[in-house]
Amino acid sequence: VIGGQPIVFKQIYVIMNKNKSWKEARNIVHNMVKKITDYMIEKNIIEEEMFDIYQYGFELMISSTITMLSIMIIACIMDSPLIGILYFFISVPLKVTAGGYHAPTYAKCFIISNLEYMVLSLTAKALSAFF
Repeated sequence: VIGGQPIVFKQIYVIMNKNKSWKEARNIVHNMVKKITDYMIEKNIIEEEMFDIYQYGFELMISSTITMLSIMIIACIMDSPLIGILYFFISVPLKVTAGGYHAPTYAKCFIISNLEYMVLSLTAKALSAFF
């Protein structure tokens, strides 16, 4: 444990800050969302003063969708799609109502969410061997 965080998370943090592809991926999502929001303003679907709110909402929706798709792909690769589906039915309402840790960037949230799923899935598989 380093600085109150497990070594693995510290290593992931260092990799993500040095790796330009994470920043480029965030910029791709950000630019895509900006175009969507600009289009909606241009077509008078939303008001211009609401730009920041819609941009944040769209970024959150897209990043959440990418994370969910990634977790389902991991679930299928790990031959545990049922665990993946159960994960969403249990964890999403729990996180919405209980709150919890919020990563400072979408990329960090993506990594932490995927690691969380893998640990829970492997734990469920290990425990199922006893029952």
